[in-house]
Amino acid sequence: MFMKESPVFIKSYARMLWLTGRMEKCSKNQHFLMARRMEETVLGCTGLGICYQGGPCGLEKDLERARVYYDKACNGGEINACNYLKNLGQ
Repeated sequence: MFMKESPVFIKSYARMLWLTGRMEKCSKNQHFLMARRMEETVLGCTGLGICYQGGPCGLEKDLERARVYYDKACNGGEINACNYLKNLGQ
């Protein structure tokens, strides 16, 4: 079943990928700032996955959306999201 992703999520994820490709062109003092923003995006995806999995956020449980958000966060390097994704598959 196809899930329509939220526009905010799509923009955040696209921005993270865009930043990754441009970090080498920036001065070294800007790397920390950019890495922090990317980390916040990835952790936000993990948080949305937890909320849709049935966490304390008040969102209706939707395991398909949780899988999508965990997958994006896992691709961004968040190990906990990878583990959550594996647990959803069981």
